[in-house]
Amino acid sequence: ALRCHTLMTVAMFAKRRDGSPDISTPIAVIQLRNRIANINIHKHKRSSGTFRSSDVAFLSAFARQASSAFEQALQMERAREAEQVHHTQESVARVMMELANTLADEQSRDDIAEVIVNHCINLLSAERATVFLADGDKLVAQTAVGLGGEILALPLKESSIAGYVVISRKPALVDDAYRDKRFDPTVDKRTGFRTRHMLCVPVVDHASNTTIGCLQVLNKRDEEGKVTDLHSFTRRDLGVAEAFSAVMAVALSHAQLQSDAFEHASRVHREAMHQASPAVRRPNRRSFSASAIDELISHDETRQTE
Repeated sequence: ALRCHTLMTVAMFAKRRDGSPDISTPIAVIQLRNRIANINIHKHKRSSGTFRSSDVAFLSAFARQASSAFEQALQMERAREAEQVHHTQESVARVMMELANTLADEQSRDDIAEVIVNHCINLLSAERATVFLADGDKLVAQTAVGLGGEILALPLKESSIAGYVVISRKPALVDDAYRDKRFDPTVDKRTGFRTRHMLCVPVVDHASNTTIGCLQVLNKRDEEGKVTDLHSFTRRDLGVAEAFSAVMAVALSHAQLQSDAFEHASRVHREAMHQASPAVRRPNRRSFSASAIDELISHDETRQTE
């Protein structure tokens, strides 16, 4: 480790319109350590010296000159970020419209979850994603893209990241999974996969005020498509994932209502056939149309009222 003997620090400030430094707006700091007094080439040794006032003057002048270029670079970076935000917002809006049209026709929880995670992976540049749905005291993976169809089940406890998100209804943004005490590396060990970063948001049905499950996204890719420790999920990614979870909650709730309505119509049909004459009760394999089901439900409700 490098031992610090001497230290010199100079601040860089934004400039006012007249070119003078605005000391109320610092933008960077330049720091130098251990001034070298002289070097003995033959013995490969350096002796430490003390920074002088001339060093401070030189570094201050350099900071004043460099601040303009540095501030311009910051402005360009902010402009790029603003453009990326605008592009992301447009992409999210477009994807949400596509999801609304696609999920309107889906009635299977598996199909809904698969559509959500595929769009989520593409938009968030993630390596994997999983939808966990609550089932008693467990969280069962409804769709786990990237796991080769392996079925996952986790205990619904706050000791796991997914369990914590479902129970607390709070999202989790994890930069280093292996440093989070809630992370369980069992699946990584079994599959050979390594979880680096994680984003997990609850899926809440606000109509019934119940938490259906959670959406978990793993490993953010950089611009080259690689997963590194230096590139992880952001708060902006978290907001996008929460939008996906909201859409998924509505779609799953709608699918459940459709399933309940179909089961009710089927029960009404069975009861009507059971009470009908033997001639009417002969086998009939044709499927019921929506109007026929509505007529059966209406008949059942009228009979209950009488």
